[in-house]
Amino acid sequence: KHNQFITHYEWQETSPLLNLIAKKAGSYLIERRNLKKIRTELRQTIQILKKGLNLVFFPEGTSTDGRGVKPFHPLFFASAIQAKKPVLPVCINYTHLDGQALSLQNRDKIYWYGNKMSFSKHLLGMLKLRSVSVSLSFLPPIEVVGKNSRTLAELSRVQIQKIFVPL
Repeated sequence: KHNQFITHYEWQETSPLLNLIAKKAGSYLIERRNLKKIRTELRQTIQILKKGLNLVFFPEGTSTDGRGVKPFHPLFFASAIQAKKPVLPVCINYTHLDGQALSLQNRDKIYWYGNKMSFSKHLLGMLKLRSVSVSLSFLPPIEVVGKNSRTLAELSRVQIQKIFVPL
C-alpha cells in the first residue's frame, strides 16, 4: 500500500527545502491555522483512506525535546472514524547518535523543537551525523467502531506512552 504523510502547511513558510521534499514525497499539507479549511481537508483525508491509502500523521501537532509525549489532537482521528479504518499507533524512540546513547546532552542533534532553534541549522547538523539508531514499535490496531475522535486520540497516546522512553 502507498502512504500519505500529513504535515502542516507552515513548512511552506519556515522551511522551503523541507516543504519541497515533503511535496515530492507525496505528503499532504494541511493548513491547521485556518479553521475554515479544516472541514475540507478532513473530507480529503477521509477520501484518501477510502481509496485504500494509509495516512501517517503526528497527532501531537508539534515536535518535542524528547522528554515526553504531549497530548494528541483528535482532529485527524475523525478521518479514521468516518472512513471506518483502524488506527495503528507507532512509537518512535531514538536510541543512539553516532554510537553514543541518546541523552539530554546530545538530544538537540536529533530533536528539533520549533521556535527554540533554527530549522536550517538543525537540519545541517543532522546531516553531519554518521548514524542515528531508532526503535520503531508498531502497536496493536485500534478499531474505530463506537469510538469518538477524542477517545481514539487518548487510546493511541496511552499505548505510545507505555513504551516511549523519555530522556
